[in-house]
Amino acid sequence: MTNKAKPTVVIVDSHPVQYKAPVYQALQRLRPDQFAVIYGFDTTQGYSDKEFGAQLKWDSDLLAGYQNCFIESSTETSLGGFKGLPTANVVELLEQYSPLDILVGQFRYEMDLSVFRWAKKHDVRLWIRHETQDTAFDRPAWKDFLRGCFYRYVYGKLHGALYIGNLNREHLVRFGISEANLIHAPYCVPDPIATFDDAERIDRREKRRTELGVQADAITLAFFGKLIPKKHPEMLALACAQLPPEIRSKMHLVYVGTGPLLDTTKALCKELKLNASFPGFVNQSALVNDYLAADIAMLPSRRMGETWGLVVNEALQAGCGVITTDAVGSSREFAGWERFEAFPVEDVQAAAKCLEKLTSFTRDFNWCRPAIEAYSIESAAQGYAELIDRAQQA
Repeated sequence: MTNKAKPTVVIVDSHPVQYKAPVYQALQRLRPDQFAVIYGFDTTQGYSDKEFGAQLKWDSDLLAGYQNCFIESSTETSLGGFKGLPTANVVELLEQYSPLDILVGQFRYEMDLSVFRWAKKHDVRLWIRHETQDTAFDRPAWKDFLRGCFYRYVYGKLHGALYIGNLNREHLVRFGISEANLIHAPYCVPDPIATFDDAERIDRREKRRTELGVQADAITLAFFGKLIPKKHPEMLALACAQLPPEIRSKMHLVYVGTGPLLDTTKALCKELKLNASFPGFVNQSALVNDYLAADIAMLPSRRMGETWGLVVNEALQAGCGVITTDAVGSSREFAGWERFEAFPVEDVQAAAKCLEKLTSFTRDFNWCRPAIEAYSIESAAQGYAELIDRAQQA
């Protein structure tokens, strides 16, 4: 621990993440030196992602601008399983910081159990911010019952929670968190597009479409993420195949990402005679151009744990029309927005109808700009700031 300032709140997170670090950086501007982050595992030097099937390293600085440290451990760490992040010296770090409140980013590792025990022993208020909700999986009744027992027990040890959205809030209240101890800190991603004027957006869009081989008058339907069964990337091609011929002929599919279903998806697009591009994995700083190049983004996930789907936020920030299944957690959040559509899982005909509807709109970078600002980095940081204020006033 290089900085030994005594923070009001300590945040315990599994590892640095490209959509959380900017919130901490914004929080530092709002409440300077009033918090610190303890990470269990350092992924900033690169890590192996089994679903992408690649070694990944984010190209943004996830550690600058706020107080943080890593748990030192002589054992090899990973993000898999309860023992993936061992206790190591998390207790020692908590003793040094001696916070008024602790916020945990998950409850799934041995490290988290140690934090819970330390907080109870020292009578420190404990909060949680995680993306868990109750509609992301289809579960048998017995498993749902046991899951409920687990969360009632865990939440009974908490003072409160920061909730990321409507489904998350409903889950927290259902299993025992008091409404009075809930703070809204919405799920969010950085928004570089906000700093671009329309001329730059158009320029980036046209250049990227040229690189991808997209015709000027084509309607681009894009997939962003891991090509894995959970996300069902084949649905884009299957839905396009159901479109009226005059619309289908204008469609160009772009799959931004990679994974085990890459070859299968390529073969399906070829079989259905669809224009398609596969640029592969694109790092965060360049990804903005792919969103600007797209007209419509689709996240057709199965009910296998898509608790939110942050690509939806990114696509909306870029002014894309967006289609998801009703298994995607953020579909509840954005339902009713003009160019947002959701369809039942696996329903190809319904997906095609959503797609046909959105192809009637003209590309508009700003159609949801005021509304999506409620899901900004700054909005989330304000939620964390409220937690710090509550801790100081208690």
